[in-house]
Amino acid sequence: MGDMKRLYNAIPVKNYKSLGTVFETTSGLYVYDTGTGKVFSCNEVTYNLFKIIFSGGDTNEIYEKYSAQEINKSISEIIEMIQKENILQASYSEFDRETDFELEAIYNYSLQSLILEVTQKCNFRCKYCIYHSFNEYYRNYGLQDMNWETAKKAIDYVSRHSGEKELSIAFYGGEPLINYDVMKKTIEYSEMVMPKKTLIFAFTTNLSLMTLEKAKFFAKHNCYIMCSLDGPKIIHDAYRVDIKGDGTFNKVIEGLKNLLIAFGDRAKTHIKFNVVICPPYSRKKLDAIKEFFDKLDYLPAGIDIKYSYVESGSLRKEDIDYTYFPEGEDIIGDVPPIDIWLTEELPKQSSDQNVIFTLARDALARVHKRFLLDHPCEKMKRNGCCIPGGRRIYVDIKGNIALCERVGKSPSLGNINKGIDLEQVKRYVSAP
Repeated sequence: MGDMKRLYNAIPVKNYKSLGTVFETTSGLYVYDTGTGKVFSCNEVTYNLFKIIFSGGDTNEIYEKYSAQEINKSISEIIEMIQKENILQASYSEFDRETDFELEAIYNYSLQSLILEVTQKCNFRCKYCIYHSFNEYYRNYGLQDMNWETAKKAIDYVSRHSGEKELSIAFYGGEPLINYDVMKKTIEYSEMVMPKKTLIFAFTTNLSLMTLEKAKFFAKHNCYIMCSLDGPKIIHDAYRVDIKGDGTFNKVIEGLKNLLIAFGDRAKTHIKFNVVICPPYSRKKLDAIKEFFDKLDYLPAGIDIKYSYVESGSLRKEDIDYTYFPEGEDIIGDVPPIDIWLTEELPKQSSDQNVIFTLARDALARVHKRFLLDHPCEKMKRNGCCIPGGRRIYVDIKGNIALCERVGKSPSLGNINKGIDLEQVKRYVSAP
């Protein structure tokens, strides 16, 4: 027991639960350090010692399970790691905030992305859509479009405040293609006023309005298109319905084929899919979706397919569809259903050109792109937060500037006529 006291005395920060976590895979046992982002493999004794530190567990249990010699050896190894690797030392006293000078520079020269709400209209009424009247966190379906004057002013604004060589311009809705004319003018005007920039245009579409003419226009420009398609007809039509409540699969496939024809060899890099997985969750449903995309012979091999869940609060219990529910238990538990399915399917794959490897790659990317330091930060970064309107702005149909398209009801940051209200933003950023 004395060696446990020696271990705790070696840890400079006493808020043990915030210092890290342990996890295991089929390959081994690991510890993650919060302050540095470092990950270490470890033996079973060391793993359980870290587990006790982070969870405040009973130290008696480890002495009942392992010999004193094994425990003392692992304790010495952990103390050496603390001294040499600077782990278990994260102690944040405040957020890392930008100075007023830094904020002004960011707003004047660092804009990288513009999202235009070109319309609030949609010709679909997907059962899980966030814009249903019962979802209090978002607006309802609207009947207004953005006019060309507003879109033009937004482009002029970003052209003055973007010092970056690359600028992303995204179109948001509703269904953006309902206001295709403004989309087309925006793309052409942006290329005219910013000829030296690399412009990237992007939007998500339900594909039902994607004619060959429109597809050919997008193919001529640097457009990246996310296509909403939830799998085979019986699964897709269960939730993605039109205003009359009818299935939309056939219209979507027609639009998809137009898009693939127009983009040709560039389809693999410029077209992606978003598949929303709806309850009830079953392995057979996920298998059916995978099989559907694998057998679409007109899809380029290795095209990106993203799986996502229904957003919380956007699907009512009475709207859950049991039409496609093959025999088999729901995938339930603490681990998200897609992750369970992915873990089971990945070892079976012989090709890296399919849905499974796309999902695995995206999951691993989050791990590999984590911050990694030799010494822990003295100040805490805003985890998952951005500087409001700093790198990206969302302009609604009336020209108001908001945080981004991912946030529902939120305070306005200004408008495209007067720009961002810097004093108001400073109050947001400086808030404790």
